[in-house]
Amino acid sequence: MIINFWGMNPKKSTKLYQAVAEDLNMPESLVENLIELYYKDLRNCMSQLSHTRINVTGLGHFYAKSQKIKKDIISISSILKTHDVSTFRAYFNKKNYEETLDRLIILDKELTEEKQLRITYKDESSTKSNLGEQDQDH
Repeated sequence: MIINFWGMNPKKSTKLYQAVAEDLNMPESLVENLIELYYKDLRNCMSQLSHTRINVTGLGHFYAKSQKIKKDIISISSILKTHDVSTFRAYFNKKNYEETLDRLIILDKELTEEKQLRITYKDESSTKSNLGEQDQDH
C-alpha cells in the first residue's frame, strides 16, 4: 500500500474526535485520549529507530529505507566531526547525535541482514524449483 500524503484531505482532530465519539456512543474526551495514546506510541516507535518495519492497521507498512539511512549516517558523521561542545547545550546535542548515529548504524546492519536473507531465500527457492523441473523430465 502506497500512501500519497499530498493527496490526503486533512481534517481537524476535533471534528474527527466528535465523529468517532458519536459513532461509538462514547465520550469525546475518551476517544481523544485513546487516539492520542495510539499515535504517541506509533510516533515513538518510528522516532526510536528500533524497527526496520512497522505495520499500522488501516494505514499499511512503514519501513526504513536503506539509502536514506546511509545518507543520514554520512550526514550525522560529518556534523559530529565539526560539532562544537563549548557549552552544556552543545554537548547535549552532540550526545543526541551520537545516540542517533548508533541507532542508525544498528538499523543499517539489520536492513543489510534482512536483504541478505531475502537474497539467500530467493536463491534457495529458485534452486529447488529448478531441481524439481529437472526431476520431472527424467
